Amino acid sequence: MQKLLIFIIIPFLLLCKVEGFSGDKASIFQSLSLLMIRNNRATISGTAVKGIVKNGIVTISPLSSDGSCNTVSVLSSGSTDDTGNYSLTYDKTGGTICVRVSGDPSGKTTVFDEKSNADVFVAPNSNFNLVTILPESRLIGNSRKNTMLSPFSKMLGKRLQSLMRQAGVGADPNALYKKASKEIVI
Repeated sequence: MQKLLIFIIIPFLLLCKVEGFSGDKASIFQSLSLLMIRNNRATISGTAVKGIVKNGIVTISPLSSDGSCNTVSVLSSGSTDDTGNYSLTYDKTGGTICVRVSGDPSGKTTVFDEKSNADVFVAPNSNFNLVTILPESRLIGNSRKNTMLSPFSKMLGKRLQSLMRQAGVGADPNALYKKASKEIVI
């Protein structure tokens, strides 16, 4: 089935012409490069909740070999909106990524507090953060919708980190992710 799709797609791409380029070679290479770029990009979207997290900083980074988020290598960043939703596009790593929400250093981030029934500001120097770990193999069609960042997703990330430290170098993050997920659910 895949071979059949390849035989159909390649001739189609060869016939495509990109506006603004002259010559057949430019249109072929432009079409192929556009296809490759689109295939290498992924979009993660969802909601940040511990109460609704408004104006929080959202970052996507690769997972380090010890199971922690590599916050030095940021693949994409943005912020949550007034309903706690976010959507970020990044270049895929081929591995496992961390999606992290933290407070804005300018002090604009708020979290809905059920006790006071109001939004409460997160202090600029707070260590507030929510984390979720996602193996890119779980992305469907280069996207993942409804990715919830919550205290439960943070627990999953901590358990995965512990399992990766125990397993050592060369551990399979996908298998350990499944194990950590089952443990958190139980």
